Amino acid sequence: MRNQRGITLVALVITIIVLLILAAVTIAALGGSNGILTNAARAKQENAIGNAKDVVAMAINEATNAYYIYTYVDETDTADGKVVDGDPVATAKKFIDAAKAQVPDVEISYSGSDVVLKTKDNDPKTTSATFDSQGGIDAWDPITEAE
Repeated sequence: MRNQRGITLVALVITIIVLLILAAVTIAALGGSNGILTNAARAKQENAIGNAKDVVAMAINEATNAYYIYTYVDETDTADGKVVDGDPVATAKKFIDAAKAQVPDVEISYSGSDVVLKTKDNDPKTTSATFDSQGGIDAWDPITEAE
């Protein structure tokens, strides 16, 4: 009877312990403050804000061009029907408002002389930049937790 073959209890326990260790490492890599899922959610938010920054920058460039055409050529309507007035910041805001639909995951709003970007998700992030007197914007603030 000593020649029986099979898995011993010790080998089975060691196999289960190794599998539990692998499961714990996998769960730790997925979850937590620096896990894969958290980093993926953060990357999605930063990508959405980056896209919104690009849309705002393009709108401001269009507004600046339209403002200079208004100033030096004396045309008040741009090709797409947006009306330009003598205030470059107000003109920039009109162009930004017209471009908001291009970034459905981000809310674009204004707070005083700032343009504010806020993600539309369960853990919203925000950033802002200040308009200068010419209708452009200064550097963007770092992305932070929304208030």
